Amino acid sequence: MTPVLDNETLEIMRQTMIALTEQTAKLETHLHQVEQKQNTTAEFGAAIMQLEEKLETMTRHFREIDGRVTTVLRKLRDTPSYGVRSDFTCESCGSQGFAAIPLKCTNCGKEGWWGWWPDHKE
Repeated sequence: MTPVLDNETLEIMRQTMIALTEQTAKLETHLHQVEQKQNTTAEFGAAIMQLEEKLETMTRHFREIDGRVTTVLRKLRDTPSYGVRSDFTCESCGSQGFAAIPLKCTNCGKEGWWGWWPDHKE
């Protein structure tokens, strides 16, 4: 015996099929979005890895530069005239920062001075 389906049951089945079709379409859309996000995430992951490598290289270079600057500053501090412009105060007149050191050309022997002089206003 074949079951007999009335119109009401057929309509319920039709509505159910429509709803299932819509839900399946939504699931396909969401699945596609997830796949796109996975691809994008993988691309971002690769880009982040590249940026991390570049950052490590830059950090290494900055450390090398910092080491060189530290060496230059240490050697500069070891020179006799380091800080004279800001630290020198004359014991006689009390002027600050005006100092000069004698220099001699090692080629011709001419002597001169190198330093800072106050502006003389007349």
